[in-house]
Amino acid sequence: INAIVSGQPERTGGLSCEGSTEVEDQGVRVQIIKLPTEQDQDDNDQSCALRVDNGLCSFLVMGDLPAAREEALVEYFSLPPVSWLQLSHHGSKFSTSVRLIAQLQPDAVFVSRGRYNRFGHPARRINDLLDDQKIARFDTALQGQISLQASTDECQISTESQRRSRLWR
Repeated sequence: INAIVSGQPERTGGLSCEGSTEVEDQGVRVQIIKLPTEQDQDDNDQSCALRVDNGLCSFLVMGDLPAAREEALVEYFSLPPVSWLQLSHHGSKFSTSVRLIAQLQPDAVFVSRGRYNRFGHPARRINDLLDDQKIARFDTALQGQISLQASTDECQISTESQRRSRLWR
């Protein structure tokens, strides 16, 4: 690791992710992006996003961004559709708008959360949105570890519950 990149480097150390930083190696493009910071922003508004793309499969991690900042980020950086989308802020009621899903057109989304989290993530609105759009959903609380495998031929998803179904309930 050469550097730590953060939306709040004054609190976490490392470098600011503000703007866009891209690295490409062996056909895989990694992009770290963040909208310009506005004064008096909430901590979540300062999240970095990460996009990884191998030309066939692409994955976007939105950090803890609220819906309005997600939409602004996609427009500001002209982000194309993605294969996979990590829902921001664990699928909270403040994240993931209809417009964002329409812009990114993900084949699958991922919810990273604890099974009995006190916040009730993902929010009912988010679940309804994903159901209405018929988007595949993978949830760490229900399926355990989610593994993504991207080659030049295919994009694959597997879960701990699939790998160890006899032990997973």
